[in-house]
Amino acid sequence: MDGGRGAAITGVFLNTPVVGDMYEPDDTIKVTVRYNRAVDVTTAGGVPLLQLNFNGWNNEASYVSGTGTTDLVFQYVVALGDSRPNGLCTYDELDLAGGTIRVAGTTEDVALDLGTHRLCNDGPPTVVGSYVAPLVSGMAVSSVSPAASTYGRDEAIEVDVTFNRPVDVVTTGGTPQLALQVGANTRQATYASGSGSHTLRFSYTVAAADSDPDGIEVAAGALTLNSGAINDGRDGSLAAVLGLGTHVLAAQAGHKVDGTIAPASVSGLAVTSAPASGDTYGLGERIEVSVTFDRAVAVTGAPQLEVQIAGTPRQARLIRGSGTATLTFEYWVQGPGSGGAGPGGEDQTTAGIGVVTGALTLNGGTIKNLSDGIRDASLSLTPYELAAQAAHKVDGAIVVAPVVTSARVASTPRGSSYRAGEQIEVEVTF
Repeated sequence: MDGGRGAAITGVFLNTPVVGDMYEPDDTIKVTVRYNRAVDVTTAGGVPLLQLNFNGWNNEASYVSGTGTTDLVFQYVVALGDSRPNGLCTYDELDLAGGTIRVAGTTEDVALDLGTHRLCNDGPPTVVGSYVAPLVSGMAVSSVSPAASTYGRDEAIEVDVTFNRPVDVVTTGGTPQLALQVGANTRQATYASGSGSHTLRFSYTVAAADSDPDGIEVAAGALTLNSGAINDGRDGSLAAVLGLGTHVLAAQAGHKVDGTIAPASVSGLAVTSAPASGDTYGLGERIEVSVTFDRAVAVTGAPQLEVQIAGTPRQARLIRGSGTATLTFEYWVQGPGSGGAGPGGEDQTTAGIGVVTGALTLNGGTIKNLSDGIRDASLSLTPYELAAQAAHKVDGAIVVAPVVTSARVASTPRGSSYRAGEQIEVEVTF
């Protein structure tokens, strides 16, 4: 028990280097000293130390944690210039440096001599005094194909390249790229994000001509600078190694490509109602606007279409069209006091209503391709926006007499014709 002291050292252990078998500048070396009994550490008078030998006995690992347990941890952050190519050595014993280490709950001193547990390795881990160029340590497709493991036209394929150290990306002269093998063609995914971290994201948008039924691939030489730069994030000048090594991607069955598949997109926009009289809608009249897509869509919730009435935005609500290629929205003209552009706050425009490109919104709902129910439809109305429609003016101060829009017989005779006493019902819609 080392001179009768109350606790003995039974082992000394090193943490694993962040990268490979060497500690680089800014890496933390942690040495764990294990006792056969729990110990208490006090640091009021000083922090216990363990000397490490790099360029002589001048590197001090300071106690950082472990009081009340059997394992005390000493820590040292490698600095530029530190070097120990033959392995790491610890000094023979701990240095209290004004602190104390005692058997837990007692005043008994503990052994400080590392004895046969002293570390002095002839091999790794080693200590290097300069930064080592970052290496690629992993790669994966990070995006999720919307349906049936297949990306369609205008959908983004994203691939993450991970380095063993943080890297900085410089795009002043150009933007780094990652070559994707898409079927028989090579497509360049462009750096999108991640500078300052371990992982860089590259993104490619599928074109109509792209096809890969087996899944995309990434080969060993796929990462290129394209006149940009990928540098060590620690000193900013040391270039990263671009080779992917074993971190290539064979055909990714979960990431196929078919550019003929596309999200539904708007192919037309029109006002499909007409004023009851002339070219002006009056108070309480309904304005209908229809949005046509290039394929059938499925709708959930309550998407809206913003109609411009002399610069005042009004929300038209969806009334029909889910399951078809045309969605129809309606808006009822409001009178004075409604916040409109008229002198009394009524809806009013002498130029006609308009619809701008960003007018179609989901309002918490969804508009998706009917064919798969997964791909979100494009909401852009370009180039089908409606400038002021002269045939569709508005004046909410005008009270329009009700107009019959339809009539039908709503009853049914008991036989082939009505008999005496039977009631005939006619339904008139205004």
